[in-house]
Amino acid sequence: MGTILTFSGVSAAGKTRLSKEILAARHNAKMVTSITTRPARDSDIPGEYRQVPKEVFDKLCADDVFLWDVEHAGTHYGTPWEAVVLAAEKTDGIGIMILTPDVMPTLRDFLSSLPFPNVHVPVFLTTPPREVLIKRIVERKDNMTLMRERWEQSSNWESDARASLFPFHFVDNNRPIAETVSEVLGLL
Repeated sequence: MGTILTFSGVSAAGKTRLSKEILAARHNAKMVTSITTRPARDSDIPGEYRQVPKEVFDKLCADDVFLWDVEHAGTHYGTPWEAVVLAAEKTDGIGIMILTPDVMPTLRDFLSSLPFPNVHVPVFLTTPPREVLIKRIVERKDNMTLMRERWEQSSNWESDARASLFPFHFVDNNRPIAETVSEVLGLL
């Protein structure tokens, strides 16, 4: 049975770092590649994203390659449905995805329609204090103006996720990373 582990949360909540730690802890874990129009970051995980120009992204959308596509702070993201199928059908594998919380029901519905058993573990990283977010942004050398825009767009994500009926696991990532990793591995 394949497992899809998803991480949601505001920018700088620690989704990428936690993904890296899970990949290091579990030899059978792998990123499910999404496609984006944003430039690569030094912090990107190999296999996490494939960067394409907006025209290519639009063509992929038109060709129904994506299970979903979203825009966040001027950047477009899409996950090919074939990549999700490949991850979900790996009987002992863990496919890791970093996603906006609004696509979770689509993912859950898609996974339930597949002709083989699979598990979805949706984790929402709770929002750390603002000073922690700013420190993380400075450390990864992101553009502060762009980050403010991203935070503004995602400011209601956590409250919306908590108010939804979707079965998120809310995990605190404002503590030693080993504790967070242990909690997430316990969910698998």
